[in-house]
Amino acid sequence: MTGYVLQHEQIHFALTELAARKLTTDAQKWASNLLVIRETPQAVHSEVFQQIKDMINSAMEANQKRHEEFDKDASLFYSPKWQAWWLETVEEELKQTGLGINRR
Repeated sequence: MTGYVLQHEQIHFALTELAARKLTTDAQKWASNLLVIRETPQAVHSEVFQQIKDMINSAMEANQKRHEEFDKDASLFYSPKWQAWWLETVEEELKQTGLGINRR
């Protein structure tokens, strides 16, 4: 059971890493296209700040939803089959960005 729990927590960590990578990519795209014109520098600052806050909140909500889906499949009850599916899924996503989970 210890191995199952450890793997479960590794998957949570991987889901968080994937969300962080997505947010980084999205933020880079957003910043490269950023153009805010307002009446004052303070208004520009407020608009940019709000856009960043919205982007972060959206990313956090999506990340939380994915963690909840994972827990629904593999935490509310012992399910090696579903956990293995999640492990393969996150490993594939991590490989697409150059990093996998170290299986022991």
